[in-house]
Amino acid sequence: MMITSYSQLLQRKHQGKLVDKADMYIHFAVDGAPSMQNLINDLLEYS
Repeated sequence: MMITSYSQLLQRKHQGKLVDKADMYIHFAVDGAPSMQNLINDLLEYS
């Protein structure tokens, strides 16, 4: 999924170089992406 890939890229490239809140938000995006993908897959299956 593109969101996961780009979030992980941001995390690898900028982790520790931005303010702490930015690192935290990127971490949330990386952690939440698999759940979002599962939800999308479930909705597609349901429909």
